[in-house]
Amino acid sequence: MLHIKILYMYSVIRTFIYFILLLPFYGITGHAADAPAVDITENNGKELKFGVTIPNLKISNSIGLVVNDGGLNFFSHGDDGDLIIDETSVSLSHEGKFDITFITGSQKENFDFQTSNTGTYDYLDILPVDGTASPGLIDYDAGLLTVVTESDLSVFTFNHLWDVSELNLNGNELLQQLDSQFETKLGFRTNITDYSSGWEHTAVDNNLAGAISTSNESVNVFSAGPMLSLKSYRGSLNEDTDIYYKADISALLSQEKMKAEQTRLNSLNTYAVDDDRITVAGIINLAVGMNNQLESGAVISLSGSIDIRNDLPFISKPICTTGMDCDSAEYAAQAEAAHLDSRITVSPSVNLSFVYDF
Repeated sequence: MLHIKILYMYSVIRTFIYFILLLPFYGITGHAADAPAVDITENNGKELKFGVTIPNLKISNSIGLVVNDGGLNFFSHGDDGDLIIDETSVSLSHEGKFDITFITGSQKENFDFQTSNTGTYDYLDILPVDGTASPGLIDYDAGLLTVVTESDLSVFTFNHLWDVSELNLNGNELLQQLDSQFETKLGFRTNITDYSSGWEHTAVDNNLAGAISTSNESVNVFSAGPMLSLKSYRGSLNEDTDIYYKADISALLSQEKMKAEQTRLNSLNTYAVDDDRITVAGIINLAVGMNNQLESGAVISLSGSIDIRNDLPFISKPICTTGMDCDSAEYAAQAEAAHLDSRITVSPSVNLSFVYDF
């Protein structure tokens, strides 16, 4: 099934790249299309667009800790889960020809692990990222233990677009049909993504008091590929305000690298692993919005959108299943070292932008 998906994505990428490589050789042609109520490029197309977006991006799925009983039998991951970055992103576009978007955000999140404080010996154990058996506790019998995770994310995106309505389509029926119904653009998208996540826990149990355990991980991604942008104006509220729908589709070839390291009880044990891969990914952005033209000639645009994407990898870490001894040969035989993996995420966002003609 994975082979079929890769072949399909490769076919899409190959088709888009074919058009992009031929763009410099296309001639300029005239094109008649329905005009929106608000023409944001009427002044010779010299347009600057500033936008602010609040995205929701998932960047991790585990912090690598478990709660065990006295026999080291796993029974809880606590509230271990996804980390969400929802900091504001800023975007800039010029003449509808290129878009630059930069997202940067930091976030602290508390994860709670319940251990006993009555002498029944519940342990907070570390699960090594290299897939080896758990060395044992980093804290125990201390009641509710809170581990604070700090995460940082930065994403730089550059899109360069060409308006299909100005190109000689050389008889391509698909693009001609799309261009007859939408404001159609072909382009090239590049993403540079970096994120890191880590925690530091100081033991509070009397026998371990002050012992520090840590975890740090980072992911770096560079991806690039062709992009198809479709936009349609669907009616006007009045002479100054119109409604539009938009879809951007990207097929990306992505190079991804990961590093992860843990230390236990003042570096009594250290575990490290890295991973890298080249994969194919896709992004679909669906948006609906409205443009409102001010008396000054500037345009304010408000839109809501949904990103459906699998270009932001997460770190898949070893998991100790319910009732399993995390310090056993059975666990070590089935545990897989931390590695990069893909998943489809659906992220809603709201965008407010200001368009200025000069």
